[in-house]
Amino acid sequence: MRPRWLVLLVLFASGAIVMAQNKPVKTISSSKPATASTRVPPTIKCIDPESAVACKSFKQLIDARDSGVLFGIIGDPEDAGRHFAYACPRRGTDNFAIVEFTVPEKKKFKPFISMGDDDFRRVIAGAMLGQDPAHPLSLSAVNQWSQDHRDGLLFAHGAVALASYQDGELEDLKIEDGEWSRSARVTGTAQEGSYAFFDGGNYWVQSYNEIHAGESPEADDPKNLHLHINGRAIYVHYSYKTRAENTVDYTLQIHLSTGRFTEIFKLPDDRTDLTGTCMIFKY
Repeated sequence: MRPRWLVLLVLFASGAIVMAQNKPVKTISSSKPATASTRVPPTIKCIDPESAVACKSFKQLIDARDSGVLFGIIGDPEDAGRHFAYACPRRGTDNFAIVEFTVPEKKKFKPFISMGDDDFRRVIAGAMLGQDPAHPLSLSAVNQWSQDHRDGLLFAHGAVALASYQDGELEDLKIEDGEWSRSARVTGTAQEGSYAFFDGGNYWVQSYNEIHAGESPEADDPKNLHLHINGRAIYVHYSYKTRAENTVDYTLQIHLSTGRFTEIFKLPDDRTDLTGTCMIFKY
C-alpha cells in the first residue's frame, strides 16, 4: 500500500521533478519531523538569474498555495516519517521538477521472513516491487529477491514521486513503489534519513537484468520510473519519446546534502548534459 501522503498527492494531481539553481542550496529544515501545526509553507527567494524564470513559476505556485505543489513540498502532516522534497528549476527555461518522498519512522521497519513456499515468495516479491501481475517475476528472480532480503536488514514499503512542470502547469507525474531498507544495527536518531536506502521495484528489476545479462530478462518497460536512493544521492532513470518520435534516455542524479544535480539526455546520435542545484525542503 502506498503511503497516505502519496495517495493524497495523486488526488491533488500535482507533484514534482528535477532541474536547478546554480547557487548555494537553501535548505528549509527542522530538527524533528514537523507536526501539522509546524509545517509552515516555505518562503521562496529566486536568487539565481539563470534559473529565475522557472524559479518564479515555482514561487508563484507556492505563494498561491497550490494544493498539489504545496502538499508535495510539505508532505502529509499526519505521517510521522521525515518528508523530503527537492525542487529543481532548470536554467534558461520555464521548467522545474520536484522529487519527493517520506522516509518511514524506524518502528515501521520490519525483518522480511523468508518462507520456503515459492508461491508465497512470488506473491510477496511481486507486491513489494509493485510488479505487473501480467508479467510476474521468474522463479530465479524471486529467489534473488529473497536473498537480497537477508538477515541484518529491515524493510518498510514506500514510494517516491517525480513530477515535472512546464510554464507553471503540471506536465508529468511519475511514482515508483519500492522498499526502504536499513541495517538492524542502526542506532541513534538518524534524523536526516541517511540511514535508509530506497530501491524502486523497476530499479531492482533493471539491476537484476544487468547482473544477469545473457539470461532471459525480466519484464521491464524503460518508460517506467527507475529510482534508487542511497545515503549520498538520488538516482533517476527512464526513457520517453519527443514529439518528433525520438527516444530520449534520461538520467538524473541529485546529491542529497547539497542538492547539486546532473541531468543527461541521450539520443542515438546526440547527448546533452545539464547541471544545477535544487532547493531542499525537510519537514
